[in-house]
Amino acid sequence: MTKPSILKPIFIFVLATIFFLNTLHSALANWNHVSYMQADNNLAPFAEFNVREMLKVNLHPSINVLLEWDKPNDNTTWRYQVINKKLLNAGTFTGTHDLGANPVQELIDMVKWAKALTLKKYNALRWCINLWNHGYGILDPRLKGINRTAPGQTGSRHLPWLMIPGMPYGEGDFRGILFDDSQNTYVTAAGLTRAVKGMRDVIGNKIDLMSMDACLMAMIEVGYQIKGLVDILVAAENTEPGNGHHYAAYLSELSANPTMSAEQLATSIVQTYGRFYAGKDSAITLSAIKIDALIPLKNNLMQLMTAINACYATDAASTRAAVRQARAKTMVFEIPDYIDLLSFYNRLNREFATKTTKPKPKQKPKPKPNQKPVQFSPAATNVCTIIAAGIPLIRAAVVANTVGRDYAGAGGISIYFPRGPVDSSYRITQFAQDTGWDKFIAKYR
Repeated sequence: MTKPSILKPIFIFVLATIFFLNTLHSALANWNHVSYMQADNNLAPFAEFNVREMLKVNLHPSINVLLEWDKPNDNTTWRYQVINKKLLNAGTFTGTHDLGANPVQELIDMVKWAKALTLKKYNALRWCINLWNHGYGILDPRLKGINRTAPGQTGSRHLPWLMIPGMPYGEGDFRGILFDDSQNTYVTAAGLTRAVKGMRDVIGNKIDLMSMDACLMAMIEVGYQIKGLVDILVAAENTEPGNGHHYAAYLSELSANPTMSAEQLATSIVQTYGRFYAGKDSAITLSAIKIDALIPLKNNLMQLMTAINACYATDAASTRAAVRQARAKTMVFEIPDYIDLLSFYNRLNREFATKTTKPKPKQKPKPKPNQKPVQFSPAATNVCTIIAAGIPLIRAAVVANTVGRDYAGAGGISIYFPRGPVDSSYRITQFAQDTGWDKFIAKYR
């Protein structure tokens, strides 16, 4: 009688473990790249171009590329998956209304669809949500039929959509994000927060990367609207060319390295964009922003406001003049109410640095009774100290940045600072409510 060997069950266990791990690995995708393409507007031809670019890529099996596409002049929600360089129907349906009627809920439903579809085969480790359309930054434009408190109001100035060379900006071309011409809808700043929170809840954790293939969205206020919900935001400070992001290039890089982190993929999106438009467009900007890093930056900005107000308490006229001069010399974008934050910090530093040493008067005037001595110089020094601490925070928040020669020196994050009245929609943003920035800019404009 032979003794039973313990090697055989151990061998079987090892083989079973290897088989299980291989099966588990094959059932895990590295990335879900999901695009909400709102092309029910004058961007429709560019949507077709971007989809053709996606179809050029030999996608790695662990990369899922999915599209929810709103095309003009139909009542269909088009849903596709890119597989083997083909666009396969993945749940397209004709609804009771055109896509775009309720974009906040549609974004949430899109992620539910994407998760259900990919769970059948690949449960993605990371998610990139791509919002494709026009963008307007942090303000909510007042379109006819949307602002119920002001029927027929169309805003105070004519502002463009995405800047497309040769395309006219006609009467009423005001432009949130994700504008639908047929439905006359878009996603407001508050709506963006609700949509992203809903998508986060469906996924079960923070969205790794949100890419906005749209204009003017790389704002500290936009990032602040999605704090705690997204790790990294990719967006442009200025307007974007019609062809948008270079999908063929960055999806190829992702497929070559499917285990990319969110920061690596965001960097790829930014760098391929810069290479694609090099020598073609001098006004491009695109940056990747770490959302969590905006919190210490916001805190520094609040300290800066307090320090400038301390200067104002001692010398109101000089302080207001310094802030206004800095604002006048700061880099602005296609909507001139949006300014580059790094440029503004640098300009403020120059203005207040000249006031840190107060020149001695030729003849010391006789002080009036009970007159308090002016202490502007130490207050200005404090402003410069806070700026010196803030500039590294701006740079640390931006993990990748590309610019054309027209915007050389742009830091990758913009902020709202109009030279006229503060827009009423800005006052209800999370950033304005938490910082009081709206009151500050109203005081110094």
